[in-house]
Formats: sequence, C-alpha cells, structure tokens
Amino acid sequence: MIHGHTRPRRPLHDLKGNSTVIETSSLIDVCFLLLIYFLVTTAIAEPESDIIIQLPTCCPSRGSLVQVDPMLFHIVENGTISQRAHQFNRKVTSTGDHQLQHRSTSDMPELARTIGAYVDMVGSKAMVKVMVDDNTPAQYVIDFLNVLEAKNIKKITFLSAD
Repeated sequence: MIHGHTRPRRPLHDLKGNSTVIETSSLIDVCFLLLIYFLVTTAIAEPESDIIIQLPTCCPSRGSLVQVDPMLFHIVENGTISQRAHQFNRKVTSTGDHQLQHRSTSDMPELARTIGAYVDMVGSKAMVKVMVDDNTPAQYVIDFLNVLEAKNIKKITFLSAD
C-alpha cells in the first residue's frame, strides 16, 4: 500500500461466484423517513415544576411550640382526592377519554379553596399529611403537590396505607 492510495473494494460474491452490489441510497431514505416519523409522533413531556418540600424533623425547633392539626388527604387510583368526609373530584375535560391528563389548580377549585382557607387560618405552620393508594398514577400526586405549592404549603408528610 502506497501512502495516499487505497486498494479498490472488491465486490461481494454469492456462493455461485456472481458479484452483487448493495444499493445504500434507498436505505438512507428509509432511515430518514423513520427519523422524521419518530420526531413527529413523539409527545413532548410537560416539564414538572420544582416543588420545595420541608420534611418533618425528629425534634421540633424552639420557635414552633404551637400545635397545629395537619390536614389529612387520601388520593385514590382514579384521581379522587378526599379529606375526611369530603371528596374533591377531578374536573372531567373530555368524555369517554380515560387517558391520564395533567390537572392544574383551576381544575380543582374546591380543593384549592379548602386548602387556602386552612392556610389563612394557620399561616406558615400549615401541614398536610397525604396517603396515596399503591396503584395511583404519579401524575395525580404531582398535581396535588402543585396545588399545595400554589398555596405555599411546605410541610408535607406521606403516610403508608398500613
């Protein structure tokens, strides 16, 4: 091999000794079609908001001597959020469509009003305890946490179903 010169490629041969040529131009077209198809059909995920949660500590700080009863919520797998005897049903935006949809604070006005009244009553000492069923989609929990974030609740505890 001399520098700058390459050997010519040998054609492929089948078992009978016939040479075959592989056309790659159609393969490139198929690759680009697949790329375009996946780019067009891919759903763009909605970014999650940053939720700052203050987890409870083992020892209360000296400034928090006043006891505040936390609000207790239960989120079931169909998205219903209940607080003691009251249920906050999600607002249905389409009929016959059982797809999981993102819910904002405006989609759950009763829940937002109830939490807002609690925050107005206890102020920055507001605490929430949440129990979530095992098969509940994570999006329902995130939507609930977004409502708590909108009402500036930072003290959240997750309870087990046991």
